[in-house]
Amino acid sequence: MVLIECPHCEEHIELDDDAVGLFACPHCEGEFEWGEEEPSSNVMRDYASKNHDHFLSHPATRITVGVTVATLFGILGIFIGIGPLLLGVIFSDLGAGSFGGLLILTGLFFFAIGGFGIFVGVMTAKGKLWALITSFVLSVIMTIVQVLGWLVSEDGCAEVDFWTGECVETYSEPFPVFGFLIFITLAGCIGTMLFHPAGRYQFD
Repeated sequence: MVLIECPHCEEHIELDDDAVGLFACPHCEGEFEWGEEEPSSNVMRDYASKNHDHFLSHPATRITVGVTVATLFGILGIFIGIGPLLLGVIFSDLGAGSFGGLLILTGLFFFAIGGFGIFVGVMTAKGKLWALITSFVLSVIMTIVQVLGWLVSEDGCAEVDFWTGECVETYSEPFPVFGFLIFITLAGCIGTMLFHPAGRYQFD
């Protein structure tokens, strides 16, 4: 309890230690205010507002994520697609037209995926919500593909018997740590922007 004086009649009044608000004196019935409200809620609200404005006026995170998505999927599409495309041209020149055509189509398909990834990344940098969602889905899919590709990979042959031609020593494919870390990190960054209000405010 705290003992105070009434500002009107100067009589002593007992109030609780955490009493805050408007009170009436039990002696003269005069009203007075006592205590101050905790400013924490207002401070947090102001901070959230400033944080929100910071994200809106300095969209470096959004642009960085968009550029990363565009670069990563663009390089991935070119890197995977260039091999089948060149092999398809070689096989077509050698007379295997149908097989060569299939390889060329496969290479063009991967080029198309890379082009789509670049487009999605650019749209993400521009603040399009559908592009952010698509980038997140693509990153999660590529993370799963890394793991599944490793799980279904067959053991390779490390040593072959010279006389029989049989494999005498095998080895397991190493886990694709580099690719897994890239895509899981990208999925985490995009997911944070997608599900956190401060990041979500940047997209429409």
